[in-house]
Amino acid sequence: MRTNLRAIAKEAGVGVATASRAMRGLANVSPAARRRVEEAARKLGYVRDPQLSSALAFARRPEKPVYRETFAFLGALPESEHAKIPWLRGIHAGFCERAANLGYTVRYITTPRQTRAQRVLSRELHSQGIRGLAVSSRPEWSPFSMELTWEHFAAVELGRALWSPSLPRVDREITDDFFGMFAEIRQRGYQRIGLAMSHTDEVRRRWSVLATYLLFQHQNRDLPALRPLEEEDGRDYSAKALERWIEREKPDVIVVNGSEPLDWLREAGWRVPEDVALCRIDCLPDRPETGLAGNYEQMGASAVDLLSSALERGELGLLTYPGVHSTPNRWHEGETLPALKGQERGVS
Repeated sequence: MRTNLRAIAKEAGVGVATASRAMRGLANVSPAARRRVEEAARKLGYVRDPQLSSALAFARRPEKPVYRETFAFLGALPESEHAKIPWLRGIHAGFCERAANLGYTVRYITTPRQTRAQRVLSRELHSQGIRGLAVSSRPEWSPFSMELTWEHFAAVELGRALWSPSLPRVDREITDDFFGMFAEIRQRGYQRIGLAMSHTDEVRRRWSVLATYLLFQHQNRDLPALRPLEEEDGRDYSAKALERWIEREKPDVIVVNGSEPLDWLREAGWRVPEDVALCRIDCLPDRPETGLAGNYEQMGASAVDLLSSALERGELGLLTYPGVHSTPNRWHEGETLPALKGQERGVS
C-alpha cells in the first residue's frame, strides 16, 4: 500500500499542510518539524511519484496555459499584409492575446471570397476539429456572404463583415458615439457640418453614420442642413468629387472615414484645418486626424470571450437571435478639428 501524505503527517506529529511544505522544500517550516517529516517519510518507505507531483504542482499554479482547442481567425487579407488594414491588425492582435490567456491557439486563414472555396474550407475546419470561428471581410466585398456548414461551428462576426448569415457580432459603430461626435463638432463652434462618406462603406455599415447625421440635423434645425456627399454623388468617391462637393456645399468642417480625404485635400492645396476642418470616424494613432478611434484590440478580445462562452454552453450553429457586442470608441485628439475662437473642447 502506497504511503500517503496524511500518514507521514500523523507519524511526524504535524499537520498535513506542514508535511506538504516540508516534503516540497518550501519555507515557513521549522528545522525541527522538517526533520521529523523527513524521518517519518523514510520510516514509512515513502517514494515520490514524479508524475503525480508534477500534476499537483501544475494544478496549484494560479495561471497556467491549459490548452483547450484551436480557433480559426478568418482575416480579410493575408496576415503578411495587415499593414494595409490597421483595424484588422489590431483586432487580430487582441484576439490572439486573449485566446492565449484562456488556453486557445489561433489559426489564421485568409477569408475565401468564392463559394466553392468556402465550402472546401468548411470541410477542412470540421475535419481538424476546429469549432470556433471569427469572421471578417474586406469592405469592398459588400454585400458578402459565406456558405459554411454552420451547424458545426460557433462563430462571431468582426464588424459589419457579412450580409448573410446573421452571426453574433462585435462592433464599434455605436450610434451614441456618432451622435456625440457631431455634438462635439458643434460645441467647438462649427456650423456648416458636412458628411463625406464613401457609398461602399456606408452600405457596409447599413448607413449608420448617415442615419445619425440626419437625426443630428433634425434635432439641430438652427444649423444649415448640408446635403451629404454620398447622397449627392452616389458612388463617385474621389478627390475631384470631394472638391466639387466642398465648393458647392461650403462646409466649415467635414466628417469622413479613412485616410484618403485628408490626403486628397492637402495634395490639392487645401489647408486643413484653416480652409476646412476635418473629423474622422476611424482615427489611427499615427495619423493627424481628430475624431473617433476604435478600440480594435478590445474588439478582438471580446470576440474570443463570445466564442469561448458559446463553446462552454455547447451552442453550435446559427442562433435565432444573434446579439451585438458593442465596444465604445475613444476620442483621438489630432490636428484637424481645433476649437474655433471663443469655443471650448467638450472632450478631454
